[in-house]
Amino acid sequence: IRRDLKELSRQNLIRQVHGGAIDICRIGNDN
Repeated sequence: IRRDLKELSRQNLIRQVHGGAIDICRIGNDN
């Protein structure tokens, strides 16, 4: 179970970082 939680938290972090990068790209494109 702990391994699953670590995998989920890792995926969530990757999603947050990836989403943030996408937002930065969008802002850059708007400018």
